[in-house]
Amino acid sequence: MDKLLSSSSSIQQQIPKANLHTSLSLSRNKHFVVKKKLSAKYLIYPIVAWFLFILLTIIYFIFVCPWYYHNINKIIPIIHGLFVFYVGQNFLQSMCMDPGVYHPCQVNQRRDEFRLKFETKLYSIEKIDFDVTQCTSCFIVKPPRTHHCRYCGYCIDTLDHHCPWLCNCIGRRNYRFFLLFLFTLLIHVNITFICSLYLIIALRENLLQVKVIVSFILVFCTTILTGLVGGLFGLHVIFVSKNITTFEQVTGKFMDVEQTPFDRGIVQNWLRICCVSIIPKLNRYSTDGACQKCTTDKHLSATNEQETLRV
Repeated sequence: MDKLLSSSSSIQQQIPKANLHTSLSLSRNKHFVVKKKLSAKYLIYPIVAWFLFILLTIIYFIFVCPWYYHNINKIIPIIHGLFVFYVGQNFLQSMCMDPGVYHPCQVNQRRDEFRLKFETKLYSIEKIDFDVTQCTSCFIVKPPRTHHCRYCGYCIDTLDHHCPWLCNCIGRRNYRFFLLFLFTLLIHVNITFICSLYLIIALRENLLQVKVIVSFILVFCTTILTGLVGGLFGLHVIFVSKNITTFEQVTGKFMDVEQTPFDRGIVQNWLRICCVSIIPKLNRYSTDGACQKCTTDKHLSATNEQETLRV
């Protein structure tokens, strides 16, 4: 940890002073404007996702649940209905929650004058070397596992991926809710599949009833969704167990090592995702040149992984 902080200090001495405004106004920030425009452009994806989720759920509760309410048990559709609200809550939190945005610096100088020119500095985590890198779009020095999202226009802490269906990045702050959404959605889809299939079997002597035909459609749709959502959730179970992000997996960042430097074992990796308190929103930095100092309510380590790393 001390090595990384000392590296940042040495870099800071090599960078010419820039006239920065630390009290930024997001409404006037050009990066924020770009993000809003891009979000509007790709808004069709979450609209389609919400439409399919609501449509299939409504069809299920109109045609299938009444039969269970009157013939099996009244509590089944009630419990399932409450569970659907929990699925929607996780959906909304994944979509609307700040994933861990590092707000960009605003400068009065031309971009070309502000570009940093310094020697590449290295620091080690578990005997693996990392470069001290800069973001030429946000004008900040990026901590490990932080990457710039070209769709959102921000650097995201521990970026996993940008999800077009949520119109949001999945990062350090909302990854837990993204996993919960996949898990609860998978349960909801499977319950719908099982209940629809059971209704078909129970009413197999009269397959021309509307609710039976609708159940066939639901079985078909939920079979496809189970494969898609289940496959995606299974991948993330593997990623969490190894403490690796989708970005790192796709780019092959740790392909040549048996164990990533952030891997603390399956149990600790899952505890980190499920039990560690969510960090507060990352405040803007007090900057000097281009080396920022973190000013969160709780201290955020320079390695981005204080609770799981031995630097």
